[in-house]
Amino acid sequence: MEEAKIVEHFENHEMQNILAHHTQEIARLKTNLEDLSSSINMVINALGPHACSKDIRAFFDDEAEQIQRTKLDLAHHKRALADNASPRKLDAIIQHHKKLVAELGNPMCQADFDFEALLARIRKT
Repeated sequence: MEEAKIVEHFENHEMQNILAHHTQEIARLKTNLEDLSSSINMVINALGPHACSKDIRAFFDDEAEQIQRTKLDLAHHKRALADNASPRKLDAIIQHHKKLVAELGNPMCQADFDFEALLARIRKT
């Protein structure tokens, strides 16, 4: 694998679209979460501390479920964004890759046995 191929993977149009999608979803979900929280706060303030009916509890349960779902979606998109983002140390990774490839070409790394003969002997058994 060449350096250009590694860089190309993280900079191609499709990868950029994936990153943009997750970034947009994160922004949308954060706004949605803020709206849900402020909606609950407005209801709590309007009802006062002594309001306890089945309808109110059902409303809060539903809102809590929506908030939990939104938080899970937000975590999913943050994880996907991190998984698809270019590594922070891409240059170091490329340099390490080049070093490993160079070491493979070094005669000191060459096997001192006939690999093909070894494979043939293994296949016979």
